[in-house]
Amino acid sequence: MTIEKGEDWGGRGRLPADAPVVDADAALAASWSADDPDRVVGLLAGDLHRTVGGRGTVQQLRNEERTVLPIDIGILTLPDGTERPFVAHVVRRRRFWAGTTLAVMNASFVGEWNVAPRGHPNDGRLDVVEAKLSFSDRRKAASRLPAGAHVPHPDISIRRLKRGTFEVASGDRLIVDGEPITASGQIEWTVVPDALSILI
Repeated sequence: MTIEKGEDWGGRGRLPADAPVVDADAALAASWSADDPDRVVGLLAGDLHRTVGGRGTVQQLRNEERTVLPIDIGILTLPDGTERPFVAHVVRRRRFWAGTTLAVMNASFVGEWNVAPRGHPNDGRLDVVEAKLSFSDRRKAASRLPAGAHVPHPDISIRRLKRGTFEVASGDRLIVDGEPITASGQIEWTVVPDALSILI
């Protein structure tokens, strides 16, 4: 069940002996299987890890009772029909962040930037952040992003959606869970609620 306002989230548990421990968002996404929604994966690092306040060593994750959190994931459908899961974010941008930047967020953070400060990785929706800023406003936003203070802003919109589409044009960069991928044309995405659980 996805989280509802005012409800407790997650619980306590131990990592199954055969469960993987990963240290990157892309590795967590790659471990997901639609056939195994009860899967538990230990998470040591990454933007999703930071979002949920994770900490602990691999030894602690392997040997101690820890916090277990159910999370949603996103699925990208690329123009050639390939599907790619993601757990933290998809970013479409241009060089120097010029033009319109778009981020589809399951985590709050992209690196040090708190891009979607009100986002939650288990609410059944993804935060779609879209910004078209002047050079001056991009500099101001960059200084405010670590604290999540870049919003509200008239040229930054945040929508919380279950599915959507966006275009990747020539000159755009597409980065999925921190990894650049090559694609152009219309990209579709959807959210899979309660896709797996992480132990932190």
